[in-house]
Amino acid sequence: MSGKSTAPLSSAERQRRRASSLLLPKDGESAVTREPVRVNPRLAVYGRLSLEKDASVSIARQRETLERYVRDIGGRYDPAADYFEDDDKSAKGTVYRDGAEQLLQAIAEDRYDGIVVWELARFMRNKREARIAFGLMEQHGVEIYSHSEPVLAMSGVGRMMLEFYLDQAAKEIEKLGSRVKAAHEFMAQHGRAPAVAPFGTRKVEVPFPGGVRVKPLCRLEPDDEPREDLQGKSPAQLVREAAAAYIAGASARSVVKAWNDAGYPSVGATGWHSSTLTQLLRNPLLAGYSTFRGELVCDDAGTPRIFHAPVLDAATWADLSAVLAGRPTRRRGTNDSPMRGLLRCGSCGASMTRTGPDAHASYRCWRDGSKGTGCHNSIAAPKTEAVVIEAAVAVLGDPVRLAALHATVVQHAAAKHDALEAQAAKLRSALERLDLEQVMGTYDDPDGARRYAGIKGRLLEQLDENLAAQRKARKPRPLSLPGVEQGMTPAEAFDAATDAQRLTVLCELIEYVVVRPVTSHDGPRVYDPSRLAITWREDEL
Repeated sequence: MSGKSTAPLSSAERQRRRASSLLLPKDGESAVTREPVRVNPRLAVYGRLSLEKDASVSIARQRETLERYVRDIGGRYDPAADYFEDDDKSAKGTVYRDGAEQLLQAIAEDRYDGIVVWELARFMRNKREARIAFGLMEQHGVEIYSHSEPVLAMSGVGRMMLEFYLDQAAKEIEKLGSRVKAAHEFMAQHGRAPAVAPFGTRKVEVPFPGGVRVKPLCRLEPDDEPREDLQGKSPAQLVREAAAAYIAGASARSVVKAWNDAGYPSVGATGWHSSTLTQLLRNPLLAGYSTFRGELVCDDAGTPRIFHAPVLDAATWADLSAVLAGRPTRRRGTNDSPMRGLLRCGSCGASMTRTGPDAHASYRCWRDGSKGTGCHNSIAAPKTEAVVIEAAVAVLGDPVRLAALHATVVQHAAAKHDALEAQAAKLRSALERLDLEQVMGTYDDPDGARRYAGIKGRLLEQLDENLAAQRKARKPRPLSLPGVEQGMTPAEAFDAATDAQRLTVLCELIEYVVVRPVTSHDGPRVYDPSRLAITWREDEL
């Protein structure tokens, strides 16, 4: 007899093992796969069309053929309740499909024994989504009936064919994406104009230089035709005048104001804006270049190629680029936020931005799910700002804590300065050793000069970055507001301070504020300040 214990397990132990097991079925589930009902089954019909112009398998034709196929199968089907469709929807996994979602929900409710589709690619083309759908269908005993591929099934040899067809559909998507990318890159290499010509330019057709394309190629040229709505000026002339004004030191706001006062029509319907004009003047197409995925198309030597007739000559473009490089780019919609850059999403860690009118503004995660993905985390802005500012004012009114915080910041800044100094000394020492080795003939081999220049260049670049970081690091200042010195309370001084002064003080006090997501959506939405977790700089440093 075996020495192992044969005592029966208790009910609690059996439940514990079942709950922790990855293999055993859970309570209410069966260890045997549920077999679909194939005699007089309850059937649902699903039709999908990617593009309306795809008339060869139109929605109307799919539905008519599939409902006839249902009669051949001998199933139960109600055209008013059991038909689902997604018209003009892709199945690549990037588009929300109402019909597919409703059908899967109905399967989860055990309403059907089978799904009738035109072909597998009309139902699922994305492997991840297909695994989810097939798992749900297996769990609820649902068979698949493909009109174009009758060999497919959820079990047996048909399941192997199902996996094969799914792999083929996924590979076709990859090949299609590769072909489209290659085609776009090929056209960019020959200077194809973008879909919309930038202001100041217009499209013209030219023969394709490769000689392998029947249709002509569209390129850009300056739009020098005077227009009445521009008071006799041409779009290209306005662009040249704006570039000259920028180079002379004018601000974007002054140029835009002059354009709007003159009534020059903009590309959009809301008039000219500083960001719109700056973005236009940063466009390398104005200098005759072409881009692909944000990068300039260059020749083998790395020199940008000129394809289009330039609106701005090379010297003007170089001067304009130098001016624009010194002007910071800003994201619209965040400049008026009282707590810009302080709030972080508790779900994904991303920065949260302020959106909406002041009375109903909210802070939202930039991954807010507007395209069907994201964490959907948001919180009311006015009340959040009031809570955080109240906590900050309380710290400003506590001399002991304020002094401790300032001491911590000073200590951290000193440690950072010492680390930068040590790194700079290490780099200088490396440069001295490198020069000494060069003098002593260590690099006398044929490739020595090139290797010496390359190593020294990298060391000098690192040293420049280190010195720039030292210049950027500023000496911590005492944490206070201007009004406090005149006898104001911290709250009064904070109210009297400018927006920039308030933000500076908040950033000196607070490292970041985490906004926890809502745990329950039941009942009316009530503001909950406990969702905010403030990390003070003294805690983080």
